[in-house]
Amino acid sequence: MPRKGNIFVKIVLFAVFIGVLFTGYFIYRYNFSYKLQKLVYKYDYVVVSYNMGHGINFEGYYTIVSIARLLRALSPDIVFLYDVDVGVERSFGDDQVRKIAAGLGMEYTFGKLEKIGKGWNGFAVLTKYPIVFSELKLERGIDGEIAAGILHVILRLNNKRTHIYSVYFKKDSSAFETSFRELMDLVVKRGVSKYTIIASDFYVEPSQKIIDDFKYYFRNTSVKCAGECYNYPSVEPTMILDYIFVGEGFDVLSHRVFDADICKSAGRYLPVVCRLKMKLK
Repeated sequence: MPRKGNIFVKIVLFAVFIGVLFTGYFIYRYNFSYKLQKLVYKYDYVVVSYNMGHGINFEGYYTIVSIARLLRALSPDIVFLYDVDVGVERSFGDDQVRKIAAGLGMEYTFGKLEKIGKGWNGFAVLTKYPIVFSELKLERGIDGEIAAGILHVILRLNNKRTHIYSVYFKKDSSAFETSFRELMDLVVKRGVSKYTIIASDFYVEPSQKIIDDFKYYFRNTSVKCAGECYNYPSVEPTMILDYIFVGEGFDVLSHRVFDADICKSAGRYLPVVCRLKMKLK
């Protein structure tokens, strides 16, 4: 009996040894860590760009509650908001970005562009993920007035350092075509990697040079849009004003304009929504 017991132990140890060898081969051959990362981490993201028109619709009604509701319906991971009021009398002194972020359960950073009475108008980036860094850079026109702002935010998505840029023009952005190189240099100095997302509320047509210049460096998510994807005005839209660009670290899965009835009553613009998939390799 002891002899048979020893043989059984040897068989078990041999089986364990073979199992370890096959496991090691599997890890090496099929990149198990990569597959595990795909299971553990979220790697697809919903990104929204929306000019909320300081919460006033075409009829002059204050619609901050409707705006929060329509954004919540999209289940976004990252939101770019433009024309946001904080402490401005016309919007009842509300801290609009704080209210919307609270309703979405998001962190945010706000860029002040224009002083209005005791408050500010500007733009914001909201995110479900911790903000590692944020910075506001202002650009002034030849008249000395603030013409544009760049809000740079760094997040960690899937443990990848991801650069988020929101570019907001207070004036016609076509005037920036001649100084586009300076604008891109500003972005590059602050960090660009393949994991980059840029959104802007451009007041230009898709055929204008500034859009072509952006497309040279980044992918325009609207290539995945079925139809013309106009987002202004909210009723019978005829213009594309919101754009989202991404680095090569993202695949664009879809791009659409959210034109539900609530959007038409909530504001003067329609939200642009894209779904991205992060490349883990």
